Amino acid sequence: MRDARSSSERVASGARWPRPWVLSLTLVLISSPVAGAPAKARVAATELAERFFRELEKGDVARASDAIALEFPLSDPDRDRFRKRLKTLLDQAGPLESWRLHAVEPFPGSSRLVRVKLLSYHANRPVGWVLGLYRLKGAKWSVLDLAFDADDVFEFLQVGAAPTDGTPGRR
Repeated sequence: MRDARSSSERVASGARWPRPWVLSLTLVLISSPVAGAPAKARVAATELAERFFRELEKGDVARASDAIALEFPLSDPDRDRFRKRLKTLLDQAGPLESWRLHAVEPFPGSSRLVRVKLLSYHANRPVGWVLGLYRLKGAKWSVLDLAFDADDVFEFLQVGAAPTDGTPGRR
């Protein structure tokens, strides 16, 4: 039942308010871009990213692309082009040092289509990553799109646009 008294009346009567840390935590969770996204999409994206970045951290471009290929099947020419792009990226950005999930954004009006934004930190520069995930029947998530950019990470992660010419760090 809701208390109809004014806030000063509740305080004067000794009514209890939520503790400040509860309010702070609630505000953080509500304002977090990851908080409103489907939990299963976050889990799928995190598992995929962990496999991918673990191999990339070792500098093994082939195994990193294979980790993505489990949910993002590529033809042989596309896989070779993707591996070349990853190799070029590592040459420019340097070895991977760490990564983090930046945001999981559901497509408006859909619980089956999400955009995942990741940020990786390398020796020379950060890299923005955007994954498009789609939930298939049976609740399995599939990667529809993968893009990365090392030139303008801020713009890239805000807009989520892919580089147009397929070269890492170019639009």
